[in-house]
Amino acid sequence: MLKRKYGLLTTTMVAISATLGSSILISFGQVAFYAKFNPILMLLAWALGGLLIIPSLLIFAETTVSYPENGTTYNWLKKANYKAFAFWFGWILVLIVSATAIASITIACSSLIASLFNITNPWIIKAIGIGLMLVIGLFHIFLKQLVIVSQTIFTFLKLLPILFIIVIAIIYGSFNNFKNQGGSNLTETYVSSYLLLPAIAMTMFAYSGVESVTYIAGEIKEPKKNIIRAKILATIVVIAVYLILALSFIIINVSHGLDWMSSTFWQDALKNLKLPSGLILAFNIFVIIIFFGSLNSFFLYHSRMVHKLAEEKDLAPIFAKVRKSNESPYMAIILLIVLAAIYILWDQLYSIVTYFVIATTILQFISIIVAWQLRHKRKDYQKIFNDFVFGIIFLSVLIADMLLLAGAIISVYISVINNNDWWILWKCLIVCGVLLAGYPIYYLRTFWRWLRNDESKKKQIKNKKE
Repeated sequence: MLKRKYGLLTTTMVAISATLGSSILISFGQVAFYAKFNPILMLLAWALGGLLIIPSLLIFAETTVSYPENGTTYNWLKKANYKAFAFWFGWILVLIVSATAIASITIACSSLIASLFNITNPWIIKAIGIGLMLVIGLFHIFLKQLVIVSQTIFTFLKLLPILFIIVIAIIYGSFNNFKNQGGSNLTETYVSSYLLLPAIAMTMFAYSGVESVTYIAGEIKEPKKNIIRAKILATIVVIAVYLILALSFIIINVSHGLDWMSSTFWQDALKNLKLPSGLILAFNIFVIIIFFGSLNSFFLYHSRMVHKLAEEKDLAPIFAKVRKSNESPYMAIILLIVLAAIYILWDQLYSIVTYFVIATTILQFISIIVAWQLRHKRKDYQKIFNDFVFGIIFLSVLIADMLLLAGAIISVYISVINNNDWWILWKCLIVCGVLLAGYPIYYLRTFWRWLRNDESKKKQIKNKKE
């Protein structure tokens, strides 16, 4: 059994490190567009997005304190004997969440690399991304020490682009952008636009990661104290950093001329400042390093979850295979590469981020439902909040999830209208169909296994008679 070795500081740093990084660079353009590039609404979206995740973090914290084991919701579903929900959770996590997380980072990274070499062909860009995934996947399969060391290195490097933007804002930025954009149009924008909902929904891509504390719950000292404290501290730090970063962008550039769907949104904003080419190149290199770091982390964590699902027989046993030399779950990594490649070839970055938001919202519904059930049905559940407070928190999470889901749906509609392309909607519906299919497939699988066992028993009886 793993020892409890992580204190409050380490646990908090894990949550911060898992959250800050490439996701803010990817989702920022979408948030800015949906907020109509209005400075006040942009800041409001990031602030509200951070506040909306707090109730779910509190429920996760209480349930994790009761069952301080690695694996989070998947383990909770097993404890509650919700086999169908556990299978569905794993289905969504692997086919949608893990795959879209890896695909989004890959597309953003390959697009940035392509822009440095003036490559514009979208299929070549996609090929670069898939090649990048293969290289990092091979590192994970064949090199153990490099993967472990690189996690630490990338944790420190991922702050560089954020610090770069803040410094550039201090040197080159102007608060006149607030005066020019934040005044008379604010009321009209707020009243006439429901776009703040999708703006807030898109911040969820950047805020995902704080819950990573629950993945190492079995190794945290004094979990009853440190898990909740670490989550709250990490959330405060992340909200503050994102607000500072949003403010920095505003005083650099809030131009409507920027392409919100572009993977190079930040680079385009810096180019409009007419910065020295050396500074822009340095920023691009920083961002590419961060994207590499994020891919490196995603393959490490997500492949372990795939391996866990295969061990529990909720995925085919082949995905539980590991290399003896370094215990790398190579088949799980190959599965993630294939699934992410499908998304890369299937759709564009902004749509893939939307799929991620929809899927994580559904997973959160499942998580809070099982937390409620465990709280009321199991005697070993340790209550931190009284029933009234927990009820308020639970209701807040339900409302927040409904708002986020509505925001994601609205974002799809806006994409359709802006691009005059209804195929965007159909692709989203297909992905949602795959997402929902997991639950009935569990029962089809169970029925198929029953048939096979029944046939096997009949053969055994027949052989005995003969």
